[in-house]
Amino acid sequence: MIEKKNRIVRFLCILFICLFVCTLIPSLSFATEPIIINHTCTDLSQVPADRINQAKAMFRISYGHTSHGSQIVTGMDLLKGAPGSLYWFDHNGTDDGLSLHDGEPAGDLGHNGSLVWEQSTRALLDTPGCDRNMIMWSWCGGVSHNTEEGINIYLNAMNQLELDYPHVTFVYMTGHLDGTGEDGNLNIRNNQIRDYCIANNKILFDFADIENYDPDGNCFLNLAANDQCDYWLDGVQHNWADEWCDAHPGECESCSCAHSRCLNCQLKGRAFWWMMARVAGWGACLPAPTDLTATADPENQQIFLTWTDNSGDTNEDSFIIQRQVNGGVWDNNYATVAADSTSYTDTGLDAGTYTYRVIAHLNDDSSGNPCDSSPSNVASAVISYDVPSAPSDLDSELSGSDITLSWTDNSENEESFILKRKVGTGNFSVLSTLPAGTESHIDSSLPPLHTYTYRVKARNSVGDSEYSNETSQYVAEGSYIITLKQGVDGYTGCRDAYLDYDDPDGNYGGTPYKHVLNDPKCNFVISFDLPSEVMAKKILEAKIVFYCWSVSNWQPDQYLDLYRIIEDWDEGSATWNERSSGNKWTTAGGTFDASPLGYSLIPSHSYYPEIDITDLVQQWADGGQENYGVILVNDTAVDTGIKASEYSEYGRPYLEITYTSKRRLGDFDGDGDVDGSDLAVFASDFGRTDCDSGSECEGNFDYDNDVDEADLATFAAAFGRTACPH
Repeated sequence: MIEKKNRIVRFLCILFICLFVCTLIPSLSFATEPIIINHTCTDLSQVPADRINQAKAMFRISYGHTSHGSQIVTGMDLLKGAPGSLYWFDHNGTDDGLSLHDGEPAGDLGHNGSLVWEQSTRALLDTPGCDRNMIMWSWCGGVSHNTEEGINIYLNAMNQLELDYPHVTFVYMTGHLDGTGEDGNLNIRNNQIRDYCIANNKILFDFADIENYDPDGNCFLNLAANDQCDYWLDGVQHNWADEWCDAHPGECESCSCAHSRCLNCQLKGRAFWWMMARVAGWGACLPAPTDLTATADPENQQIFLTWTDNSGDTNEDSFIIQRQVNGGVWDNNYATVAADSTSYTDTGLDAGTYTYRVIAHLNDDSSGNPCDSSPSNVASAVISYDVPSAPSDLDSELSGSDITLSWTDNSENEESFILKRKVGTGNFSVLSTLPAGTESHIDSSLPPLHTYTYRVKARNSVGDSEYSNETSQYVAEGSYIITLKQGVDGYTGCRDAYLDYDDPDGNYGGTPYKHVLNDPKCNFVISFDLPSEVMAKKILEAKIVFYCWSVSNWQPDQYLDLYRIIEDWDEGSATWNERSSGNKWTTAGGTFDASPLGYSLIPSHSYYPEIDITDLVQQWADGGQENYGVILVNDTAVDTGIKASEYSEYGRPYLEITYTSKRRLGDFDGDGDVDGSDLAVFASDFGRTDCDSGSECEGNFDYDNDVDEADLATFAAAFGRTACPH
């Protein structure tokens, strides 16, 4: 049986394997090539111990992650051993170990377009005395529903961090599997990350690829593999990790691996150390020099370079200095210095920007051929006798609470850009000091209801340029996103149950997954208690998302339907016949409003049905509608499997709500009631028609940009209330 399955999965995956197998050991030359860490990178018997030791000595890591990302650290723990052993690590790098700040900064890569992680990275690296020189961030479900634009925001932010912190190594990652297969959005977005990293010579830890293969190289992507190592063959669920461990007794460790099997963590821990050996120079004949710095001495027309020699026992024969002038073509053989050198002075320089990198060179790699290390980091310095020209065309673009700035660099002799910002009518202060050549910056997560004004100037050792033009953006009322998923971030307000016609008195309130069918009928009821922070707020968007893990008997143009439940029910006793113990549904199978809330087109493969219920959630938030939840109904011949809140985190249904901070019940002063002081505020706004001009209108309840009789009626209904929800 196992051999039959292996033949099938090999046939399904042969093209996919071909795409990535060539990344096993990339050959590094003068131009840095990508380092792709995937399922082919888990056999540590191939990795030289001296390169592991070199990596531990070279790198000090901060790794931001939540539960899924912990799989790497769990795998590292399995290899860790005693203090002083080869794979030893701890917080401070004691006993010749790797220094890993696990879970620092806090959080993960978030969801579509989030840049909280980027701001946390900058805050960390800008902290005085920070010694971190490698940054890793992982996803936790944030790729599954991401968009091309959202992934581009992630990739661009990572690239900008690399430009702004050239002495730090940044590791890119793909998102964990979710069972949607090769044609699912997850794999499309992961391929977007892979393509970018390959094209732009990045370091990629391919999280998804590692959990997509067993150690024998069998691929399960097209069999709806998920992060738990489950897959489906001929309509039957299997688990490749369990099967492989059963067939290879004694080769699998025992551990608690978040959301998955221990073998998955085991492989990721091995892949981590393979990656560390690669970035420490394994795969090149010599490890690359590091910590290159360039210091200008304009008075003597020279630049002084220093670097760290990492060659160890396999000594280089020389170092080659490579140089670029004013962004031109690299001279890859500009100068040569002797073995063991760690400095060089470039003299007789005209005004300009000089950029350098250093490689270690070996005359004979024992095969009669010369070879070189990968390049060091890049370092630049400016020789100038004049102040730089001022940047121009400063522009700004607002997206949510983020402002993206761009400008034109008009000089070739700046050493940095000084970006300043003022809030409202306040004074300008330095927002950021940016490297030479920078022409953009993102100012993220700005507090709402303020006007932000920017200007930028160039700086070198001679002095500062004039400022650019100024640009301003008003950040209107803030919007916030909250995701309600059972057991995540402390949320416990979800209840759900399957109502099965075939078992009319059976309760399925604790069942993690079941088929939602038309024949025999089985419906799915679910509700989410709204937290206090969304009550009485303006709901901008609300969408409920399910995980449909199985689709069979597929036919085109078939839909799942969602309706509003109109009777209360109990998760622990609801059945096809009864909504709670002793209380029958008015309509068996769930009593609901016949007007559908929305539909989801059923594809031929597993997917995440997503239905907009903004209007309904607004009614719940206003208290105008009892929140009994919704019911998912399948009236088609297609068989759909839907996961419940009792399933593992990635497959649980959730409700994502985007809301504003504005109170909608007239409690303007936030004192818990609607009284005379609130009336005075409303009266001052009444008659205004400019509520879209960048000025907040407290009385604009219906968001139609004016404060009129309709808003007066809303306020009048609220007047006199006490204990208003905030």
